[in-house]
Amino acid sequence: VSRNALLGVGFIWALSILMASPVAYHQRLFHRDVSNQTFCWEQWPNQRHKKAYVVCTFVFGYLLPLLL
Repeated sequence: VSRNALLGVGFIWALSILMASPVAYHQRLFHRDVSNQTFCWEQWPNQRHKKAYVVCTFVFGYLLPLLL
């Protein structure tokens, strides 16, 4: 395997982890005692941050690959 291929794969993995980390950071567990249920839900401190994340995910995960 060529060195450039390994660098490309490493870059893709790093970018994937970087793009997924905000969601992992903002996940919270919510418990409902009445129905004995637990949910894992995103809780963003600022809706502008969530909107920026969604836009970046759309651009880098859908639009850019579609155009390339």
